[in-house]
Amino acid sequence: MKVKIKKLFHGLASVRSYLVKEAYYKGEDLVIDFDGDTMTIPYKDIPFVASTNGLTFKSIHDDREYTLWDFRWKPSSIQEKLISF
Repeated sequence: MKVKIKKLFHGLASVRSYLVKEAYYKGEDLVIDFDGDTMTIPYKDIPFVASTNGLTFKSIHDDREYTLWDFRWKPSSIQEKLISF
């Protein structure tokens, strides 16, 4: 599942909980897109690499409640550079 985010916060990519859970339960990798770069999190690793502060928010679009799951931003372009050395 691909999710596009608009900003990072202190090096963290925040994704709404219902999107993360949907990817996990469907067995899909979570692909986070930020500013033209992507980071892929294998679905089996999602529960182990995410953190949340537990604050609940309410969507202005459909009144759905969610928390934010934070992932340390490590885009694939950086990962590829590290692998090529």
